[in-house]
Amino acid sequence: MISKLNSKENVEKENKEVKDNKKTSKEEMRKKMMLVFGAIVGFILVTLLILFIFSMFTSKKYSYIEIENIMKEAAIKYYNDHKGRLPQNSETVEAIDEDVLVRNEYMHPLSDYLKEGVNCFGKVEVDYNNGNYIYTPYLECGSAYSTEELYKKVTQNKNLVVEGYGLYSMNNEFVYRGENVNNYISLDGETDEKSLWRIVKFTSNNEAVLIKERTDSYSWDDRYNATTQLKNGINDYAISRIKDELQKLYKLNDEKYGILSKKSREKLVSFNQCSGKRAQDYTANDNSAECSVLEQNQKIGLLTLSDYQNASTDTNCNSVYAKSCQNYNYLKTAYNWWLATALTEDTKSVYRVNSTGYIEKSNASNIVYVRPVVHLSNKAIYVSGNGTIQNPYKFR
Repeated sequence: MISKLNSKENVEKENKEVKDNKKTSKEEMRKKMMLVFGAIVGFILVTLLILFIFSMFTSKKYSYIEIENIMKEAAIKYYNDHKGRLPQNSETVEAIDEDVLVRNEYMHPLSDYLKEGVNCFGKVEVDYNNGNYIYTPYLECGSAYSTEELYKKVTQNKNLVVEGYGLYSMNNEFVYRGENVNNYISLDGETDEKSLWRIVKFTSNNEAVLIKERTDSYSWDDRYNATTQLKNGINDYAISRIKDELQKLYKLNDEKYGILSKKSREKLVSFNQCSGKRAQDYTANDNSAECSVLEQNQKIGLLTLSDYQNASTDTNCNSVYAKSCQNYNYLKTAYNWWLATALTEDTKSVYRVNSTGYIEKSNASNIVYVRPVVHLSNKAIYVSGNGTIQNPYKFR
């Protein structure tokens, strides 16, 4: 009996020792884990401290585009606080140097953003455009970097030609001519077909005239004509239906049917649409007839007859109805589309480009495709691209 009791006591004692050993092992394991965790936390804290100390003695160096954006945002804040200094009309341009923005604590000195050894001068110009303000930063860093407008990049002498396909200097403008020309441009930075336009020319004030592929088809004008006593339209652009339809297209924000995003409209400027009529026997392709009448301050319009003819390099494209105008002409399409130019000989006829690429007259009431035209500001800054469809010009 006594041996049984002793045996039971020994078993209980052994069980207790096992439990105590397990408890001790768990405690030791927990201590080790805490030590490891503490070491990791300590390492992270020391690393962060080292990085913080290092950052106090070193500063991030920015790209030139990032610095331009810093100047632009600083200028916006400055003029938000000094609204009275903003330009009040499109004829006035305000400019603020970076040292003014620095003195007023809207940004740090340029040296804080630049690589060692690089010296730059910066300014921001502010233009008034259709009720909005355009802020354009300029950075001049000598041979290292210089902000460049799109028109300067594209129209530099090395890009001009005097024969063949390419960019010509003519009529005090720079005009793209020929069948295969690299004049594609993206209005909003995207490269899908919907975003691509073609640069027709750069005007005498360095605005880029852009044309798009066809949109919907419309009548140029479908009103009753008292002269013809028929409802075959009136060929006066100022009161035409096509002018009204173009305004709707410009304002349309619908993703599916709109031709211009909010972003793409930011650098577009108003222009004077050449809407003068042209006689059928008039041979000067210099817009002298077309621009004898102007529709002031238009945001969107149509191409003139002269602009279409000038896109051809065929020397036989020398009259209104010359079929040679379809040759060597990138504006030629496989569909009919309206021009802005009407005939002087009657009150109902308008010029259009037909599906074979030459010009013909048409009743204004006919339904024909529309190729919208807009003007890009001469303040558009070149970003990238060479004008090919694979690598169109991009700007900001």
